[in-house]
Amino acid sequence: MVDPRYYGSQPAQPDELTGGFYRAIAPRKQLFKPQEWNKYEIACQGPWVKLALNGEVILEVDLNNQTKKPKRHDGSDAPPLKDRPRRGRIGFQELSRGGGQVQIRNARIQELE
Repeated sequence: MVDPRYYGSQPAQPDELTGGFYRAIAPRKQLFKPQEWNKYEIACQGPWVKLALNGEVILEVDLNNQTKKPKRHDGSDAPPLKDRPRRGRIGFQELSRGGGQVQIRNARIQELE
């Protein structure tokens, strides 16, 4: 997920914005609020992923239907989303520039039935 403030004069592509699958699937709309607390709700069940940002669903996708190979930063192909692992670790990535920081509060993880 990308904070559009970090792109300067070159705007981010729709599939690089907050709430999307980076370089693979764009969110329906951009609801990210720079310099405010943002609330994410992410549900993953098998191949199905649903993401709400600040109370509004901005992405619903069945990963089994995602066959496009997104491009990495070096221009090479990344595996399509349908071929990526469905189990593993959950991580938070900090991409702030100019001395900024990512802060996380009230993170909760719940296993779905």
